[in-house]
Amino acid sequence: HAAGHESRHLRFNLPLQELPEELQALYLPSFADEVFIRVNGIPVHGHELIDRQPARMWNIPVLATVPPNLLHAGENRIDIALYGYPQEGLVLEPFHFGPAKSLVPHYNWRFLYSAGMARFNLGFMAVVGVMLGIIWAARRSEAIYAVLATSCAFACIICIHFGFDTSVIGYRWWSLIWHVSVSIYVFLIFKFCNYYIGESLKPLETVSLSLIAAEVVVGSIVPSPYLF
Repeated sequence: HAAGHESRHLRFNLPLQELPEELQALYLPSFADEVFIRVNGIPVHGHELIDRQPARMWNIPVLATVPPNLLHAGENRIDIALYGYPQEGLVLEPFHFGPAKSLVPHYNWRFLYSAGMARFNLGFMAVVGVMLGIIWAARRSEAIYAVLATSCAFACIICIHFGFDTSVIGYRWWSLIWHVSVSIYVFLIFKFCNYYIGESLKPLETVSLSLIAAEVVVGSIVPSPYLF
């Protein structure tokens, strides 16, 4: 539960019977939260962590290309450094080394269904939110459009969390922002159902608002090491 960040280092030897002629790559499907890779002492991906917090890139795969001239016939030393937040723990899924042309399709599919999907949804929600806002400006008496436009704005925050590095805001405040955004999004779904479908969800709306208020208060005062 320590505050700040922690690191873990993995070093191993990769034996190659002969020097490859084509571009090679290291493919990491998933890790937490930032990764720095060296091959035979030469950096091929990322940067060492010195005076900054780790980037939160746990939902984004990595394909680190390795030119053949960095490799040797025989033993090759691979260094992988993970930087992350102890509240959530460091994770490194099984990774792969081989010809880049063989690993690129796997990387592309993984990116598409992780960060790529989140970024697509972010753009879609932004466009829809603006359109609903314009409709509400023209029909001020129909508050449901304002509710829907606001829900799109909070959906954008949720998508940012899964598609981009958010470390610039800080672990505590971004974690609080995106968790509260999910809760507000649920509350606005209740509002939409209550208005459009005709279902009376007032008790659920009251409970939801109470939980949102509790989230904001607890998330603001709990010691940072225990925020997660």
